[in-house]
Amino acid sequence: QEVSKELKPNGGGSIKDQIKQIAIDVKTICVERDATFLLSKEPMFKNDEHGYCILANNALCQLYGVSQEQLLGLGWLKYCNRYFILCKICKIKSYFGRTWYQTTTGRWRIKRIWSEKERIKEEWLNVIETGTEIASYYTIINQVTDEEVPVKYRAIINKHNGKIISAIGNVEKIATKKTMHKWKTV
Repeated sequence: QEVSKELKPNGGGSIKDQIKQIAIDVKTICVERDATFLLSKEPMFKNDEHGYCILANNALCQLYGVSQEQLLGLGWLKYCNRYFILCKICKIKSYFGRTWYQTTTGRWRIKRIWSEKERIKEEWLNVIETGTEIASYYTIINQVTDEEVPVKYRAIINKHNGKIISAIGNVEKIATKKTMHKWKTV
């Protein structure tokens, strides 16, 4: 009889009342967390277990110069620059249908060079497959200003019982382009 009394609401003191209050508190915490995410001045994103963007905050939308809907799924890849980013490379040439690059030591080598879009997509899908954290870079074209914006992004994978449930990350504008060399596709 004591147990059945605790399972009936009595204005706040029963187990049932306390469980209801916990559910309300959890819902409040989730709403406040989502508001903090969306209103953050840091560009941030959230992806599902497949690596598709399901949420982008206002700061990220402003950085890209597009709406949240345009960034969803793999839509954010549309705004990656079509240039290569090659570090520590002096020159690039195209002979006989192959791309050659000269290393800082002066040796010429053949290398398949991907566009940033291909590189970032492969990196990102690999992160989702392996469940590892990532920190990388790419360049976007802001759709309002048409400005090339070099960025660094970082993502943390959230797991439950060993299964990926989401990825949350941020995108940071890189202050200088001096460390990056760009060439158009050959």
